[in-house]
Amino acid sequence: MKFSLRQIEYFVATAETGSIVQASRQIPISQPAISAAIAHLESVFGVSLFIRHHAQGLALTPEGRVVLEEARTLLLQAQELGSSLNGMLGRVQGEVTVGCMTTLFPLLAPDLIQRFSATYPEARLHVIAGHHEELSEKLRGGEISVMISYNMTMPPAISFQPLSALPPYVFTSSDHPFARKKRVHLRDLADEPFCCSTCLFHAIIFFSFFQVQALRRGLLGIIRAWMSSVALLHAVSGLAWVMPAPATSTPLTTSHWPIWR
Repeated sequence: MKFSLRQIEYFVATAETGSIVQASRQIPISQPAISAAIAHLESVFGVSLFIRHHAQGLALTPEGRVVLEEARTLLLQAQELGSSLNGMLGRVQGEVTVGCMTTLFPLLAPDLIQRFSATYPEARLHVIAGHHEELSEKLRGGEISVMISYNMTMPPAISFQPLSALPPYVFTSSDHPFARKKRVHLRDLADEPFCCSTCLFHAIIFFSFFQVQALRRGLLGIIRAWMSSVALLHAVSGLAWVMPAPATSTPLTTSHWPIWR
């Protein structure tokens, strides 16, 4: 059973005006188009919808009156559906799930959730943390709508849109000789022991910096949490590689600066 809402609209207009001529002026559309729509509906439904009176126009058959009642309901439902969809497009509502790299999560998630809730009070934002490969799979599987990540190798089905440039930072304890410097060059760090993140991407960037400069690197340890780096720097005179610089209200007895190459 195939018919269109437009054909139903033509039928209702003809039934309400009692004339194809009047219906064509009301819509407006050509008379042959209305006649063809009515003929198609009669063929689909297998009934006659109108009795044709040459002098008095059209009158609905008993079957036509039943179809008219249902047709009006159908057009009303279609109108309500359109209004509802337009309302949804005009505002953000429902639930949105965003994936965020583990190393970026503490820097971005709290502020992102707060700003989203203030801007879109009818919507709920869920931010889940994960590693690159894990979040890529969730994005391809439809479990998350957006993935906040670094510019890493992406599957062909995923497009990347850069939002910000995040320079790497080096941290050290406040009593380290470098703490009194305003800027430090990469070559100044050649003989310093380091600790860096467990994130593979961070580690690759970390070592590539020194490979380019033909410098060797002593590694204190692989650190999962930022505050663990702070504790290690106080115990051992060394440096921590962080990308990007952590945003925290907790007082840090450390000094930090971007790397100058």
